Amino acid sequence: MSVARWAAVFGLVAGTALAGACDRAPAPPTVAPSATRPAGPPAPLRDSVVIKAADALCSAENAQEMGTARLGRLYGAHSSGYLAVQKLESQARRELRAALAKLPVNDADRPSLGSLLADQDAVLNAREALLTVVAKQPQQARLAPLTGPHELVDAYRAMVDAYLAAGRDFLAAGLPSCATPLITVLYGPGSAEASGATVEFRISAACPTVNYVTEGTDTTLAATLGSVMQPGTHKPGDRYDNASGPVDPPVRHDELVVLTSNHFPVKGAACAGSAPASGSPTPSGGPAPSG
Repeated sequence: MSVARWAAVFGLVAGTALAGACDRAPAPPTVAPSATRPAGPPAPLRDSVVIKAADALCSAENAQEMGTARLGRLYGAHSSGYLAVQKLESQARRELRAALAKLPVNDADRPSLGSLLADQDAVLNAREALLTVVAKQPQQARLAPLTGPHELVDAYRAMVDAYLAAGRDFLAAGLPSCATPLITVLYGPGSAEASGATVEFRISAACPTVNYVTEGTDTTLAATLGSVMQPGTHKPGDRYDNASGPVDPPVRHDELVVLTSNHFPVKGAACAGSAPASGSPTPSGGPAPSG
């Protein structure tokens, strides 16, 4: 690979990582998204330099977007606050899409990158549809995207589905760092902090096994999708035994539920094989909202 191409790729990555997500308008793409979705997932990217560049771009986007470090601050928030944060998330996603489109890929990798770009468009469109529904809710009312009016729940679920579909394609393309799990925080079934179940972290992921870290420890825990975990209890596998009542809504096949107290929130999550992003998704004083 030429020195000029190395400089072009990593200059793009450095510029994207250092600039704020809301400071620039998205650049026009140099790779067009796939007009029609292929029957199967995209083929693995072949160019190691492009893979490393895309990995760095996703890491930068994870820091700019709410991502695993900050998703979860909006469950129970007012609709107006939810709209403001989700718009910032969309801007960060547009930044990632624009930067990926500018990667100097070879002809063999172009179809896969086109599919990944189409995925980003699908996520952005699904989020815009969600925001349209949110804008119709009472702006000073608390928003509950998993338990609220059916049109709100449906729009939120569609956004999560688009997010996970994009994650699965990132994994197929060989970019696990780009398949960031989506964290939604709810009030848990426990009524007292001593129950260790007052906060419920729903981690939707495109991979079968999720690594996560809770506040107060650097130990990385792992669990499979469809599980309800309660770390630190020393119960078999630290699985939740319904002692404080069932989680509601029930856990889905594409998510992991982690129950904790407010003092030990989940602070990072990633697909197995990637390091969990650090950060605290809940502010002090109580569990917070969904991302």
